[in-house]
Amino acid sequence: MNTPGDNSSDPTRGEQDGEIEVTVGIDRLESFLSADDPEVREYAARTLATEAAERPADVCSAVEALTDRLDDDPAIRSHAAAALSTVAASHPREVRDSVDALTERLEGSTAVRADAADALASIADDHPHSVTDSTAALAAYVTADEEAVRVRTTDALAAIATAHPDTVAPVVDEVAAATDDETVAVRENATAILAAVGEARPDDVLDATSQLVDRLADEPAIRSNAMGALEAVAVETPSAVATAADHVAARLADDRYEVRVDAGSALAAIAGERPDALREVVDPLAASLADDREVRRETVGALRDVAETAPADVVPAVDALVDRLGDSLPGVRTDAAATLASVAAATPVAVVDAVEPLAGLLDLDEPAAVDGTNDADESPAVRTHAVTAIAAVADDHPGAVESVVGDLAGVLDDADETVRHEAARAIAAVAEETPGCVRPVVSELADRLDDPHEPVRHHAATALGAVALDGPDDRPDVPTLVDRLEEGDEWVRGYAARALAEVAQSRTSRPHPAIRSLRRRVDDESPAVRRAATRDLASVAAEKPRAARPAVEPLADRLADDDASVRNNAAIALRTIAATYPDDVRDVLATLFGALDDPDRSVRETTRETLAAIAPASGRDRRPAFTLAVEETNAADETVRIAACEALSVLGLTTPAEVEAGVGALCDLLVDSTPAVRAAALETLEAYLSADFDLDPTPMAAVLDVVDERDERATAVAAGIADLARTDSTLVASAAKPLLERLTDAPDDTRRELIRALASIVAETDRRPVTELLLDGIESGNSRAIAAEIARLAAAEPDDVASRTDDLVALLDADDEAVRGYTTLALGTLSTTGHDGGSALGDALDRVDDRLLDAASLVAGGETPSHTDAINKQLSGLGRRLDNDPWAGGLAVLGLSVLADESDTLRPTGVSKIADGLAVDSAIVRTTAARVLATMAADDPAGFDDAIPSLVDALADPDCAVRANAAGALAELAGADELEAGSTLPAELRSCLTDPNARVRMRAIRTLGAIDALSVRPEIRALTDDPVPSVSTAAAKTVERLESRRPLEAPSETVDPDWRMARGGPDGTGHVRSGEALEERPSEQWRVEIDAAIEASPALVGDTIFVTRTDGTTAALALEDGSERWAFETESPIRTAPAVVDECVYVGADDGAVYALDAETGERAWRYQTDEPVRTSPIVVDGTVYAASDALHAIDAETGQPDWTADLDGAVTGLAVAVGAVFAGCGDRVIAVETDAGDRRWETELEDGVSTAPVVADGTVYVASGGRLVALAAADGEERFRFETGGRLRAAPTVADGTVFVASADHSLYAVDAAAGTERWRVAVGAAATAPVVIDDHVCLGTDEDRIHAIATDDGTERWHHDPVGDGLTAIAVASGRLCTVDEDGIAAVGDATSSWKDRMDPISGLFTRFGNGT
Repeated sequence: MNTPGDNSSDPTRGEQDGEIEVTVGIDRLESFLSADDPEVREYAARTLATEAAERPADVCSAVEALTDRLDDDPAIRSHAAAALSTVAASHPREVRDSVDALTERLEGSTAVRADAADALASIADDHPHSVTDSTAALAAYVTADEEAVRVRTTDALAAIATAHPDTVAPVVDEVAAATDDETVAVRENATAILAAVGEARPDDVLDATSQLVDRLADEPAIRSNAMGALEAVAVETPSAVATAADHVAARLADDRYEVRVDAGSALAAIAGERPDALREVVDPLAASLADDREVRRETVGALRDVAETAPADVVPAVDALVDRLGDSLPGVRTDAAATLASVAAATPVAVVDAVEPLAGLLDLDEPAAVDGTNDADESPAVRTHAVTAIAAVADDHPGAVESVVGDLAGVLDDADETVRHEAARAIAAVAEETPGCVRPVVSELADRLDDPHEPVRHHAATALGAVALDGPDDRPDVPTLVDRLEEGDEWVRGYAARALAEVAQSRTSRPHPAIRSLRRRVDDESPAVRRAATRDLASVAAEKPRAARPAVEPLADRLADDDASVRNNAAIALRTIAATYPDDVRDVLATLFGALDDPDRSVRETTRETLAAIAPASGRDRRPAFTLAVEETNAADETVRIAACEALSVLGLTTPAEVEAGVGALCDLLVDSTPAVRAAALETLEAYLSADFDLDPTPMAAVLDVVDERDERATAVAAGIADLARTDSTLVASAAKPLLERLTDAPDDTRRELIRALASIVAETDRRPVTELLLDGIESGNSRAIAAEIARLAAAEPDDVASRTDDLVALLDADDEAVRGYTTLALGTLSTTGHDGGSALGDALDRVDDRLLDAASLVAGGETPSHTDAINKQLSGLGRRLDNDPWAGGLAVLGLSVLADESDTLRPTGVSKIADGLAVDSAIVRTTAARVLATMAADDPAGFDDAIPSLVDALADPDCAVRANAAGALAELAGADELEAGSTLPAELRSCLTDPNARVRMRAIRTLGAIDALSVRPEIRALTDDPVPSVSTAAAKTVERLESRRPLEAPSETVDPDWRMARGGPDGTGHVRSGEALEERPSEQWRVEIDAAIEASPALVGDTIFVTRTDGTTAALALEDGSERWAFETESPIRTAPAVVDECVYVGADDGAVYALDAETGERAWRYQTDEPVRTSPIVVDGTVYAASDALHAIDAETGQPDWTADLDGAVTGLAVAVGAVFAGCGDRVIAVETDAGDRRWETELEDGVSTAPVVADGTVYVASGGRLVALAAADGEERFRFETGGRLRAAPTVADGTVFVASADHSLYAVDAAAGTERWRVAVGAAATAPVVIDDHVCLGTDEDRIHAIATDDGTERWHHDPVGDGLTAIAVASGRLCTVDEDGIAAVGDATSSWKDRMDPISGLFTRFGNGT
């Protein structure tokens, strides 16, 4: 090969377009870099740069040589720098030794500088220390002209600063100059450098404060860095940042959590030294008190510091501070109370509304914070601040403190003399104004006459004097006694005080607060208010229990309160009421039972006393609470039955009588119970069996006594034992012998369940197999029954029987034909299911009876016919044997399975004949047939079409093994997509979900999941708590699968940016599925007065609002300003909501007509006439309009021609369309009609009628009926749950994200679990004037007080409320960032001060809703 310097014909070099071609390797190129010829060196450097871009790892070996070329000619060093830059990007470690040379090249040409900076940045990112000596050189170029250089030099410095901030500190000024760079990446790097330096050396960043402040409004990452740097400076030198307090405070509303935390910390630091600097930023500080814990911890401290020097400036923050009195952080509570105390001292009127929440802190006793940090001093400190604030209010506004006199009296004996003094001072102020309010605490005041602190004694005596003066003149000269309180002689003052106390106590009458007011207060957001309210109710109950009876339910709700004091107060009140009115308290038994395991001992004990007061009479051998729990296991309410089971578990067993009663009650619950009740009963039974009770009888002995009863309950209990054995075999392992002893005499069903239990015990322990135990009794004279049971066991539990094949073969020589037959069947089953290695039966064929030999030979693997006709003939012959002796019929089934597998053509025939075995009389044959079908379906699901009806019928077989295997076969078919979800299959399988046999339940769940049976999801979800792990696991997986399939069943769930018809869409859920809710209190933007009434909700589509009126007008209004675009008039009122679909508006009028109008012009497209007024809002879906007048009408949306009509025999309250059906509320019925032809699918009657339009979601129909929410299965109308409220439901429910929201006439809005029907939360808002609607995470509701509430969907807390200008609110509408109201005067648009309709029009989602007409 020629050298590079040789210009002769070199195979490694050539000329092309004046350039040198690359045809040499890396090593040769590396050597070329040192060539004398600059052209060769340039070629090598350029080529290596190109190679580095494609194969950087291969060029690593040339790094040193490339580095040397950085001092070469311009073109060469340019290529060398480019190559090094590329290698450094992926292999920075290989280029570390080149740092010095690269640093020198920063002063080179533009291209070289950019590559050098890029390489240095890559190295710094990997190993910052390697580049520290280049810091000054890099800093010189952070403001270079080239953007790439600025970006990469600041990248490098940012990496260095993060690891070695001290190294970068000297170049802070240069970096600060880059904070206003036009390139985002440069600004981000510069501020990151300042933040890193500031954290380590805040003084070095002082001069950059103004530049950092300027960056607080920059991109998120930039302002995060800037705020971090400013926080570091503020902590060290608060005055340096004080002048920028307003800019820092603005960041309290930042989207980034870390920015808000740093802003709060900076402001707290400023407040500590310069509180005056924060006087203008109180509002953002107050708003931040609702932020996360780290933010509010800082900002509440800042407000406290400001309040100490300028309390009047903190008045705007009072409401927010009051909210923090119930904070989970003790420090926040203390600072909030201290701040309010400072404000109250200067401006007491501002703290009037905070009195009750402050009073709630007086009994706070929480030595540890919820985050685990110790804060033992918090309780005394917060009490001191709280009582000081209340006393300051009492001095100027004693009436505001009247309601908390009892709370103040509670701390008159506090260890802190400041607390005692301020409490006595406040009570004295109230007594001077309203002495009657102080009468209930006279005794506590009298006790303070001996207080060691003279001011406490003085205020106590003053209060007692005021009470004594407020009464008839029938006692000693009270005015004289009052005057003597001012005597100089201490003895005289003491005598006067005692006399006044005696007079005051004689005149004490304890008035109680209004029950209605207290009922509202027990649901208050503030724990302090709830504590005070429940305590007051306990006092009322003690004096006048009759008056407290209406508070039973709200008190019971408080037994689940997060605050232990609230729970204890509620328990005390209920105990007191129960002593006089036990029946009233019996209504909340489920809640009381749940409180038996309260973490607070006092609550537990008080609850037991309450239950004892309710309980029926019981002897000494049974505790009253236990007796009551046993009695309530028979309650009609499922919730109470479950709670009773849980109570029995908590209470345990203490006497033999309790063992018999408790176990007996649990066993009763196992018969025909719901899944939830059965699970609760088994869990309690499991607790009994696992506990160490030293009692006779033991719980297991009591269970076995029930099994001995040979009735339906015995079978159910045996199934329960089997399930417990599958859960934990050790629970029943000790009962293996007595269970075996009961096999012989037990009825068939019971015996099979006992065998299942024994099989589970054997599988999980080292005990002998069940088959071996059965064989031990073969000589007992009952050999035929035992052999039959072994044959059946081979089908149900083949693993157990396979362990004793040798003993079974020996039985083929038995004298009894039945024994021989059953044994042959057992061996055949093992062979068919692959549990004997295929040899046991085959080796013993010469011992098999002749009439069984042909089938046995087939089963054992003998020769099978090869011709189709021969196979078909043998199939027919074996099929005729199914009704022979059970063992012969069973063997015939096994033979049929072998033949079915021999011919694909005849497989369906064979499978069908096996399925015929599911209907014979013999349980053995049915069990064998079911087992064989399950095995075949698992191996090859083909050919089962004709067998599916028989398998479905077998789900109701009395034999649990038949049901289990039939369910198993269906599960395999469903998993292979061989099973279609027919109209009845989900209903048939639903019944299996309550089967006592765990395998049936588990396999039914699998099948329902495979066929996507969404309608059964709630029942399956209930089984996620099944005591048998295989069932609960299958349920959890299936629920997850069905959740993912929800859109398949509910196409109406797709997001539509518009609100096109009543309740938003055909399903009527009332849920806006896109857009953002208003986050702040809104104000009215425009209003349009309308002469005629609007009785139905408008539709909101694009930039237009479509409205119907009682003067017969349908109008289109501009969304932006309410101006009218067009109007269409009829001669009769329109009381229904318009539906807008495919550029057409559909309305129904009192003249009986349904009109179709052009959405753009208002021109009529068609008119459809009915015989009665149209009173339900039209629903339009899939090209059909549905409306109800005299009948239900389905109308072609394009032509206006009728598709069909259906007579519903009654007035219709509203419609919903989903899952292929129209659902109508009609009088006292809910009716489902098929959408294709109007055929009735089902009809369900409700005793209290149907008051609103139905709502359909996730395969469930929700309707309001009287005062309850009722959930029905959309598939068959079967009731799933009902949820009771305290008043009528006049508005349709709303469904969103698994929760149903219902507004009741009891002034409450309820959030109910859509699947389980349990209450998630309840909030008192007032009587509803509109139905609830949901957008984003807000549920909005209008009340009859003309107020709109926006409430958080997750926990019921109020986000904001709005009071419309008009009167008589009838409808609300929400859209992304907008809200509309409809009232008696017209329609209005609502938003915030910066709102613009134009900003929200594309896309826009809106909602109008009101009562009636399906809206």
